[in-house]
Amino acid sequence: MAKKRKVKGKPHTEKPRRAGMTLGNLVLLVAGLLVAGIFFLTHFLHEPPAVPDPDVSAMEPQVAAKIAASRDRVAEQADSAENWGRLGMVFQAHGLQREAATAYGEARRLDPFEFRWPYLQAQALKEVRELVDAVQSLDAAIEIEKRYAPLFVLRAFLHEQAGAFGEAMASYRAALAVDPSCVVAEFGLGRLKLNEDEREESLGHLERAKQLQPYAGAIRATLARLYRRLGDREKALAEAERARDLGPEVSLNDPVMAEVAEEAVSVVGLQDRAGKLEERGESARAEALLRHVIELRPAEADLYYNLANNLSRQGRPEQAESLYRKTLELDPEHVSALINLGILHGQRRDLVEADRLYQLALTIEPDHPAALSGLGNVTALKGQLVEAEELFRRSLDADPTRADTHYALAQVLVYLGRSSLAIEHLSEAARRAPERGEIHLDLAVAYARQGDFGSAWKHIAEARSRGVEPPPELLRALPGDVSRSPGSLLR
Repeated sequence: MAKKRKVKGKPHTEKPRRAGMTLGNLVLLVAGLLVAGIFFLTHFLHEPPAVPDPDVSAMEPQVAAKIAASRDRVAEQADSAENWGRLGMVFQAHGLQREAATAYGEARRLDPFEFRWPYLQAQALKEVRELVDAVQSLDAAIEIEKRYAPLFVLRAFLHEQAGAFGEAMASYRAALAVDPSCVVAEFGLGRLKLNEDEREESLGHLERAKQLQPYAGAIRATLARLYRRLGDREKALAEAERARDLGPEVSLNDPVMAEVAEEAVSVVGLQDRAGKLEERGESARAEALLRHVIELRPAEADLYYNLANNLSRQGRPEQAESLYRKTLELDPEHVSALINLGILHGQRRDLVEADRLYQLALTIEPDHPAALSGLGNVTALKGQLVEAEELFRRSLDADPTRADTHYALAQVLVYLGRSSLAIEHLSEAARRAPERGEIHLDLAVAYARQGDFGSAWKHIAEARSRGVEPPPELLRALPGDVSRSPGSLLR
């Protein structure tokens, strides 16, 4: 007979379950009923605002039509957050900020978990200077989404407007924590640190900002101020002059605001969109927008000129030429079109026509620096170097910041045997356009001709860092053997 096994420990006894509801379940049920009640009250008993109906009588027809269509979508489906949000975007894209704020407010109510609506509402309220309400909307957006750097950039801006610079710096740092390449945050910290005279910290932020966006004039101008304080007059002057050559804008990667820009259908808005597309390398999409703008205003010369420039940058000179001529048909005194048409003819060595176009531009604006420089290039190609030098000097008298003109003048001076003066203008061209490796390479050759191999190697390194490789014969001539002078390279 098998023995019974002993079980160690106390036998498991399960308490009988009581019928009914525990306290915890009751609390959850009450909470759920409260949420449902709030949802019911806000979504079913809420009286939606009247759909904003701005006066569009003075607006371009396509803008008025876009607003009307967006309003109709809201009227057809007033419980759609997306419809209200899109209406807000259309309003905002065309400067109707108060109407936009109202539309975003309703979109927020209908979809309280979408961060775009309070963020865009904050942007609209900022534009009408309702900063307290803008901060409240922005705080709501940040509660929903903490990984979107432009939210913290906007918060920093609002703090700056209120004079709360410590809080602004904290917000810029928060933006960098989310996106280490946020140039606006680096620039903001650099500016604020400069205002507090914390020069070394300011320099670090501003230099990083310059690396991220080397073509932002505002960054260069602020660096010039900083270098003046540091006592580095040469760097201050270089940055100040570079700033004058550049547009001031420091751009922010903000896909949400880019969505707003996509809603713009005004002529100005479409051209702005085209410019931003081309900056991003989307030339074909930019071209399509520019062609659409011409359809809207077929008699406006500048629109054909803008499209011609786009096609020229795409490497389509024949089509660009046709549009420059259309520009001149509408406005025979369009100097920029005459100059750009002259450049196209110069590139194909049609010097007679290029000369005629530049001369015509100069009869309209006798001291136009680009026309003088273009005519100087044509004159140099004809072999008339002394006359070309005079034209380049006149161009620089009118605008001494033109790197291309300094470069062209230097090349003429080399052929005239005035190497020292050529180096001065090459150096000025490199200072004003440091990103152009070919200028550094020509400087290397010019220094090598004078036996200054140290300076030549310095500019070879600069050229290489910008993707321009020096010819092997120059490299063989450089290691210090003066008897193997590379002067023939420039002859």
